[in-house]
Amino acid sequence: MDALKKVNLLKVLEGQPPRANFHMIEVDKRYTVRVAKTAGRFPWHHHPHGDEGWFVFEGRLRIDTEAGPVELNRGDFATIPRGMRHSPEAL
Repeated sequence: MDALKKVNLLKVLEGQPPRANFHMIEVDKRYTVRVAKTAGRFPWHHHPHGDEGWFVFEGRLRIDTEAGPVELNRGDFATIPRGMRHSPEAL
């Protein structure tokens, strides 16, 4: 039986400058979670092989997409469908 894995996200991000490193936490063989502090705008891009999810732990984020913008506040989650061009910006 596999052991449960506990990860403290505050510890993972402690002392990290924004966007300096995306920490990868493997969920299983198919999914991973990326944890990062963000600042500024990410360039327009898309993910051809899978959806991308954004959860705002603290602060605010706007994601401009081909379908229009979505603003996320603390505690909000959004999924960007596979292939959709988007550009997130930390507010």
